[in-house]
Order: sequence, then C-alpha cells, then structure tokens
Amino acid sequence: MEMRLVFILLIVTICYNLSAKIEVRNSIIDTTSNSDAYFNTKRNSYDTLCLDNDKKFVNQVNKSRTIYVIESSFDLNGKKILLPEHSFLLFRGEGRICNGVLVGKNTGIFSLPIKIFDNVKLEGLYACSLNVRWFGVSPHNSDNSACLETALSSSSNNVLEIPGGIYLFKKKVSSYVRNAYIKGETYRSTTTTMFKYVPETTEGSSRSNSFLNLKAFDVTIENIAIVSSKGGKNLVAIEICDSVLPGQIDSNIRNCYISNFGRCIVAHGRGIKVENNLFSNTNCCLHYVSAAIQATKDVAQNPPYDGRGVIFVRNKCHGIDKINEVFNGSALVLEENDSHRRVNNYKSSVLAMFICENELDNTGSLLNCFLPIGDSIISGNVLVKSVSSAITCSSDVNGLVITNNIFGKYISTTSETATTIISLGTNAGVMKNININNNILKDCTEEAISLKDKESEKDGGIVVSNNIFSNIRYVLHSEGANYENIVTNNNIYNLRGDGSFSKGE
Repeated sequence: MEMRLVFILLIVTICYNLSAKIEVRNSIIDTTSNSDAYFNTKRNSYDTLCLDNDKKFVNQVNKSRTIYVIESSFDLNGKKILLPEHSFLLFRGEGRICNGVLVGKNTGIFSLPIKIFDNVKLEGLYACSLNVRWFGVSPHNSDNSACLETALSSSSNNVLEIPGGIYLFKKKVSSYVRNAYIKGETYRSTTTTMFKYVPETTEGSSRSNSFLNLKAFDVTIENIAIVSSKGGKNLVAIEICDSVLPGQIDSNIRNCYISNFGRCIVAHGRGIKVENNLFSNTNCCLHYVSAAIQATKDVAQNPPYDGRGVIFVRNKCHGIDKINEVFNGSALVLEENDSHRRVNNYKSSVLAMFICENELDNTGSLLNCFLPIGDSIISGNVLVKSVSSAITCSSDVNGLVITNNIFGKYISTTSETATTIISLGTNAGVMKNININNNILKDCTEEAISLKDKESEKDGGIVVSNNIFSNIRYVLHSEGANYENIVTNNNIYNLRGDGSFSKGE
C-alpha cells in the first residue's frame, strides 16, 4: 500500500514539474511577443530552435511548426528564403535579418517594436500584423522615406501597423501595394500617427509632386494624419494609380486627417471610397482622373472601363482654398485624362457616385465633375459659405438624385458674383432621369438650378420637387430646353425682391 502511494506521488510530482516548465516557456514567449492572438492554445505543440550564428539561416530554418529564436544577425546575401509553413520567428536581443527576401506561409513574428529587418522585404502571408518599426521607421529619424517604402512593399496581403508618433519625411515615398491594410493610431487620440512631409526641394510650377505614390489595388489606409510643411496647388498627399479590376470599389481611405496639400487624394482610373476623413487648407480633397488607354488591351477591359465608382461619405472639409481655377476650390474634382480617346468605338464608362453626409464650411464647391455620370446619389451634404457652385456637372447626366442637402451661398457685402447652386450639363449631349428633391437651396445671386443642355430633345425625366428656395433671384434656368420637360411641384419659394421663377421670364 505504501509503495502504491509513493508511486502515485511520484507521478503527480513529475506531471507538476512538466507543466511548470511548459508554463515558464510560454511566459517567456509571451513577454517578447507583439501579439498573442496568433499563438494561443496550440503553442505546446511547437518545437523551439535557437539559431546558431555560425550556420546559415536557410540551412537551419527548414521545419514547420517550429519557433525559431533569433538572437544574432543573419545575412541572407540577397537570397529569397521560403519560410516553413506555420513557423514563428522570435527575435531577442541583437536578433536581426539582413539583405534578402523572406516569403511567409502563415508565419508568425515575435519582436519588440525595434528594427529587426535591414534591407529585407517580406512576401507571402504572415499570421500577425507587421510593424513599421521592424523596418526602421522611427520618430527619431530625420527622414523615414526609404524605410517606409520597404515597409509598404512588404505589406501586400498583410496588415501593416504604424504606432503613434510624428514621423518625418523629406522625399517622395513610392511603392507597389496589393491587398493591404495600412493602419495607424487614431488621429483623435493622444498617440496620433502623423506623417509630416518636409520636402527638401520646392515643387515645380506645373509638375505634380506626390508624397505617397502607390501603385495599388485593394488597399485600405486608416487612422493616419498627413501634414505638409509647405503648401502648393500641385502638392499631393496620397496618389493611387495602376488600375486593376474595373467596376469595383477596391481602395479605401478612412479616418485620416490631411492638411496643407494642394490635392489631398488623387486616384487614377479606379474605384475608391473616401470616408470619415478631415481635410483642411487644401484646393481639392479628392481628385479622380479617369483611366487612359493603358489597360484597354486586357480582355477584361472590353469595353474600356475607368474603374468606375466614387464613394465620398461623412467627410469634413474646412478651409478649401477658393482659387479661381478649373480644378481647384472643390471637395471633389472628377475629370477625364487628357490622353483619353475612344477605343473600339466605346467611350469611357459612365461614372457612378455616392456623395453623402459630408460637411463643408468656408470652402469652394462640393463637386466639379467633367465626366459623364449616371446612377449616382448626392445626399445629406451641408455646404455653407461657398463662393462657387455647390454642384457642377459639365458632361452627360443620366440618372442622378440630389436630395436632402443644405446648400447656402455666402453673399459678400462688397460685391456679389453671379453664382448658381446646382449647374448641370454645360457640355452635355444627354440630360435625363434627374431628381432634385427635399433640399434647402438659399442665398444665391442668380438661379438656384441651371440646366445648360443645348439639345432639348434629349431631355427627359427631370423632376424638381419638395425643395425650399430661400433668398434667391431665380429658381430655374434652362438653356435650350423646354420647360414642359421639367416637372416642378411642392416647392417653397422665397425669392429676392427682383426675382422670378425662371431666368428670362
């Protein structure tokens, strides 16, 4: 009986010691980990290997489901290394990898937010968020341009985190990015992620100068403040191009603050969603340029689409410079590329827009559009103290709803420039299926709505209803159109002393 009790006590002691060792090993890993979400209850099934500095990295890292502990520097000598599936790289002390490419396959990385990659690009999939500090980006650097380029080029198919801090940049940052989520810490917190652009040279008089230039597809940028030490109408904060997969909203910019750039966002021929951002001291918040011919030879691009789709929602725009130039002074500018031509007898696709719930104060216009548009909604926007038309659509319009907006014009006490709140169809061949309803349109020195179509036989389905027109001179001006084609009902009119319903009556 005593022997049996002794045997049981021995088994219990052994089990307790084994579990204690496992817990110690796990606690060590946890203290050096940047996240424990990707290394949970399965950790006990992983082997651990401390890499030998006297052996090559590639000869040691060759087994899956292993934690590789890196405590010294390893030079890849320019080679591309395929990491084993479901493995982990644990960096300690002076651990670092230099000069090469690491291809992950559900690979985890454990490290403090310090530089662990020197001239290293990451490819493939990683079972953790990547940290820009691992690539050398730091608030202590005088210029983070080169380090951020490396970090961005490694972000494809992964999440790239940018901790709070002020990061200085002196040069343009260019990178190819695919399917990436780039996020900082919210600009509303005390630990804001801020990019401060301090260019070394002044911009040219006409050449565009972009701070972040991304050849991108399916990219989300979130929670980053971007400010410039120098203004200028040609200075761009974020430029996105390289059209891929037309007809989709494939890039997102949200919860960012962008200030002191001539144009905050420029998108070339692609779908884009701009949501819940704050813009200030700029000439244009979003400048969309339709695709040129570069992608039309692709079978998927027949007919040649523009990457249609612009969503601009819940943004706040303050202090848009009121420069009297065609592409300035607007929250949104949508235009065709100068080199755009018909291909295979197809014109560029009609652009679909969703512009909703934006606030503009002391600005230029909400929209200045030179593209043909259709199936679009402009709703719930507030624009006050503007010196130009709230909405100007110069090309074809086929399917547009303008509803539930408040557009108030600022009238100078010294001089009053003839202005129009909504101007449609200056160079249009088609003007139809337009519904303007439930808006407040006020304080206008000329007509509230101008339909400048010149071929009245192409009009049709234009309805103006349930609006409040206050302190305006004319409600409507239709150049070349038949008023019988325009339905007006249930509107409330408060005309100025010398005003009338239609201009020219």
